[in-house]
Amino acid sequence: MLDLGDGREMAIHATPKRSHDRGLLPPTGDMTMTNNKGNVVGTSHGKPVTEADIERMAAEAASYDIAELRPRGGRPSMGSEPAEVVPVRLDPELRAAVEARATADDTTTNEIIRETIRRFLHVA
Repeated sequence: MLDLGDGREMAIHATPKRSHDRGLLPPTGDMTMTNNKGNVVGTSHGKPVTEADIERMAAEAASYDIAELRPRGGRPSMGSEPAEVVPVRLDPELRAAVEARATADDTTTNEIIRETIRRFLHVA
């Protein structure tokens, strides 16, 4: 969120929405939006945003240290590399046993399966 300087804040998105598909932006890549009300180029939470607001926010964003920005949400890392999904077929009895153990341990079936594999392979 960027402070507009008058008690308002505005969210800046790194990638533009595909609004040119709805006729809001020309498909040329020109991101300028104008209307007949002067220099108001859009709104944020129903509040008008001017070109001056955008210039002030761009100047503020240019000063950000990318290394210090909080990373976006997502799944927590499980190891040194991103985890890979590996589909496994389980017979109904085995699946029921895994689900029962997960319920008893107040955890997920995925965590029960991962822990079982770690123990079987003697991997930390």
